[in-house]
Order: sequence, then structure tokens, then C-alpha cells
Amino acid sequence: MSDEFSARDGAPDAAARPAEKIPAPKPPVAKLPATKIPVREARLLLMWPLVLHLDTPACDASTMAKAVETVANALKARARKDATAWVHEPDPIRHIPPPTDQTGDPKYIRWQNDAYAEALYFHEFVQRFLFRRQRADGRDAPFHLFRRTDVDAMEITFGNGPAETTRTLRVERLNLYLFRTGAAILVTELVTPLPTEGLDKGRSGWTLAEFQDFHDHVRRVYAPFFDSDAENARKACYKVVKKVAWHGRGAVLCRKRRDGRCEAGQWELHHQANRHVEQVLAGDGDGRRLPPVFDHWRFLLDDALVLAGDEGFRRVPRWHQVVDERMPSMATVSLTPVRDGKPDWDDERTRGYYDAVRDSDLMRLCFADDRTTEKEREEGSERPAPAGEEDGFFPYDRTFLERNFWSEYAYTRYRSKGTLFLFSGYAFVAVGAGWFFDTLLVGHVRRHYFQMGLLAHFELASLLAFSSQISRAVGRLDVGNDRATFQTEMAAIEEQFLQFVHRFRFTGVSNQIQAQEMFDQWRERLGLDDLFEDVQTEIHTANDFLSSRKQTLTSIAATRLSQVATVGVVLGLAFGALGMNVIFSDGVVGIGTATGSSALTHHLFIALTIVGAFQVAGWALLRYLRSTEPVGDREERHDPVEPLALGLGAIALLVAAALWTAK
Repeated sequence: MSDEFSARDGAPDAAARPAEKIPAPKPPVAKLPATKIPVREARLLLMWPLVLHLDTPACDASTMAKAVETVANALKARARKDATAWVHEPDPIRHIPPPTDQTGDPKYIRWQNDAYAEALYFHEFVQRFLFRRQRADGRDAPFHLFRRTDVDAMEITFGNGPAETTRTLRVERLNLYLFRTGAAILVTELVTPLPTEGLDKGRSGWTLAEFQDFHDHVRRVYAPFFDSDAENARKACYKVVKKVAWHGRGAVLCRKRRDGRCEAGQWELHHQANRHVEQVLAGDGDGRRLPPVFDHWRFLLDDALVLAGDEGFRRVPRWHQVVDERMPSMATVSLTPVRDGKPDWDDERTRGYYDAVRDSDLMRLCFADDRTTEKEREEGSERPAPAGEEDGFFPYDRTFLERNFWSEYAYTRYRSKGTLFLFSGYAFVAVGAGWFFDTLLVGHVRRHYFQMGLLAHFELASLLAFSSQISRAVGRLDVGNDRATFQTEMAAIEEQFLQFVHRFRFTGVSNQIQAQEMFDQWRERLGLDDLFEDVQTEIHTANDFLSSRKQTLTSIAATRLSQVATVGVVLGLAFGALGMNVIFSDGVVGIGTATGSSALTHHLFIALTIVGAFQVAGWALLRYLRSTEPVGDREERHDPVEPLALGLGAIALLVAAALWTAK
């Protein structure tokens, strides 16, 4: 064994070698409850996906794209009349608007550099989808981008029970994407403001526990259920915000409704509880149970999209909730300490709060769960953790989570740099501390990783939209039994799906190794490949049915052609028999000796008798052949060939009988 190997492995002779200057290991950082960990800054991107449902069958592959184009053009027309706050943005690279002052402003130069890096981060074909400047008419654009700039703050009250918290956040981005596949995504970016003076200068004033509650509650589109008690039913919404107010230029915004009244942008959500419960129980005109979207989200839409259940819009295409009540989200949480009003980026101190986060709190961030569990609710989260519970109370079974959390839900490539990525599919969270996180990573999440999330959730919404179109087409077939319309509609859906697969579906977005790994993990957590295979199977199943049906109809047509040919053969045999000299020779029943009208009558009698006999025999043969077919293969519709053969034979025999009587 060599000296080098022995020393490295700690063999006895290693003690004789000079001691290497290896720093002593740092003692492990004590874990802290989330209520004791301050958040320097937090950003939350909410992505609300919706899908468009058409009331009529699609006649061709462009039907859905034309419907989305109609919605976009109507919104542009309203913007020109100042009838909406949404403004069309033809250049998608400006999804984050540049600073107003662009004359040598360092902020504008920084914006240019960030936009440059964002665009070139992706493959060329992804760049063409995400960043191509659109034509004036918007023709063939993969999506339409609209922006609102009038909303600059959100005042929100959230929390469970008496522990309610009221905070004000900046609204830094409010965008609406309308995709030609029939999907739409409303993007809202909320940021915890940093005071510029006073004792809290440079600090958000939030704790990690408050952000956990906020992250879970604010993303609710509607209440999944309500807490109730015997005295006051539906007293409070469960796990949703309590109050919301949208501000612009320091005042609560007001939206002018279509009836002329002004709707203030502030609500207490418990006032909507009774109305929402009654709305769901009553159903709409078709008997469906539609999600009762909270009014503060409807306010942001500003009638840009007509949601399912909106009054007064019965005859226009409607946009439907595509996931459950929780919006997908992206968050960055900076745990960098603050000293003298500035972030402390000293490597020795920065990692303190970052390393002190308990595994249970990381899991709550990953799955966007609040910090309340039954045990914490009873005993309180402020108490010291008992021995063996330093990691806190887990949101789910600890063994279940620890078995696969770090391998499937966490991306740890930059954990040593103070950055940890967490994926649950519907939620993406980057938590970290230090210069690398605060100056580089936060900007990447706002731009590079946001685009990755937009692509992932666009694919999810589009696939669910395709599945809904197929289900609705099959439903119309079941009701109307119109196979021709169903065939046209399925052909349109299949062609539209072909366009989506080859133009708008991306399984790889960048040559950067971290982008490849993160996007693969994100797509896996969303189950996009499995969903894609399901939709593809739905389309193939429907088309297999249509192909089988087409083959059946072809077989039926061939059978009928053979039946017609059979009738023709019967007539041919009859007329062939009439042309034989044997029947009309002088030796047959004295026909040859008849003269004048009597001979003509005899000739007609014999001819009609033979034709009638052959037709009846042909009809009997067709009936026999039909009876030998399997019951499931017999044609259910009325077959005119058999009655025709029987009718011709009967008429011929009746006329022959009349001639015989006249004779």
C-alpha cells in the first residue's frame, strides 16, 4: 500500500506525515422554526391557465386559432377606445417592460443586457416561439401578449383563525397570454417591498412562516370548501385570503362595469361565500357545476376573457378553469441577512439562515403548503422542538417524503452556492442567500426560468384543452349521432394537434446543462409526457373508430353493389330465358298457332310469368344470404334492394295472372 493511499485513508503511518492545513469543520447550524427566519425579499409569479371552449363543432384545424384571434382583436379594439386597461404588446421580449427613461439610464442598459441573455439562452426554434416580433395583423403568431400597467400594488389579508396578517406587495408584472391552441395564461408578479429608510431598511419584514401562508393562500382561484360551525355557517374561507384590494398610483382602483357602475377593486372574500355556494348548487343552464372565481381575479381580467358562468355572455365562447383551485406559481425567497440596511454577502455569515431552514419547511415551500398542521395548531409553532423533532412538523408523512424528496423534488446543483431549487410541478421555488442568489439567480427566475415555466404550463393547458375538445366532440356524437360532423371535427382536432406537436411542443429548450436538467424535472413533476400519451391515445381511439366505421361503410357499399348486380343477373337470366326458341316455339302450349291479339297476350303472359318468377326467386336468395350474416354485422338501415326485387316480381306475376284471366 502506498504512503499516499494510506495517508488518505487514515492508516496509522499517516500520523507521521506533516499535518495539512485543512480548516476545521464548521459546527452545524442550529435549525430554526420558520417564524424565526427573516425573509429579505420574496417574489411570487402566479400563472393562471384557462382554456377556451367553443359552442359549435370545429369545421377545420384553424377554427380554434380563429376564435382566439377574434378574442385578441376584440381586446385590441377595446384598448383603442380606452375601454380596457389591457394593451397589446407586439414584441414578446418586452414582457418585462423597459424603464421609461432610456437615455443613458443604467437601469435601461441593465434591462437590455438581461433581455439579450434571456433570448439567447434558448434553442433557435424556442426563440422563434417565445420572442419573435409579431406582424401588425398578428397573423400566424403563436400567441398574443397583453399587458396592464395601471395596477402597482396588492393589499392582502391572509391567515387562519385569529392569526391574520395584512401586507402590501408591489405588482411588477401583469401580463395576459392568448395562445392559438385555445389556452390562456394570466401572469401576476408580486414582490415584497423593501423599505428604503428606518429600522427595517433593506428588509421585507416578512418571516418564512408568513411567506409559506401567503404562498398557499393567495394562489387560490376559488374556495375549495368552507369552514363551518353551528352558529355561523361558512364563517371563513379555508386556506384563502380574507381581503384583497388592488391599488394604482396610491389609490384603490375602480373599474367601470358594463352597466355603468364603478366597481372598486377591494373585496372581503367571506361576503362571496353564500353566493358562491348557491351558484355551485344551482348549476348553470346546462346543469354544470362551474368554479365560482373570486371577484379580485375577475377584476384583473377586466372582461378581457369571458369566463364560464359570466352573466350576459351565453352565446359567445367561454374560458374555463383548467386546473384545480390552485394557480401554478414560481417563487424566489432570499434569506440573505441584512446589515446596516444592505444585504450582507459575506460568505461566513450569509449562509446562516439558509442553512437553518428545517427540512419540513423546505417541503412546505416545495408543495406550497402553509405552516399550519394539527399539532402546531394545538401546541403552537413557537415552542422549542422536542428532542428528535429538530426538523419540525412535516406537512405529510416524514418517511414518505424523505424517501424521494431530495431525488425527485429538489435540484441541488447549486446548493453549495446558497441556492436550492424545489419542484412540485404546480409550484417552483428557488430559496437561497448570498450574492449569487440575490444578483444573478433572482433575475434568471424572472426571465429564463419564467419562460421555461410558461412553456411547461402552456403545454399542460393545451393538452387539457385538446382532451376537452375530444370529449365534447364525442359527447355531441352521443347526443346527435351525427357521424359525418364527428368525422369532420376529429379531422380538425387531429390536424390542430399535429400543428401543436411540431410547432409548439418543446421537450428540450436549451443547450445549457442546468436548463436541460431543470426542465426535464419540471416536466416530469407535471406529468406532461404521460398526459401527452393519453391525449394521443384519445385521438387515435377516435380515429380508429372512424377508420373502422369507414371500412364498414365501404363494405356495406360493396355488398349493396353486389345486391344490385344480383338483381341485374336475375333480370338477365329472365330475359335470356325469354330469348330461347324453346319457349316460343310452335310446340309450346300452342302459342305458335295463335294469331293477332291473342298471340300478343300469350307472349306477354309467358314473359311476365318468367320475369316475376325469377325476381321472386332472387328476392328469396337475398333474404337467405342476409339471414346468414352475423347479427352485429347486419345493416340496421332500410335496404331498398330486397323490396324492389320482390315488388317487381309481384307486379309481373299479378299482370301475368290478369292476362291469363283475360285469355
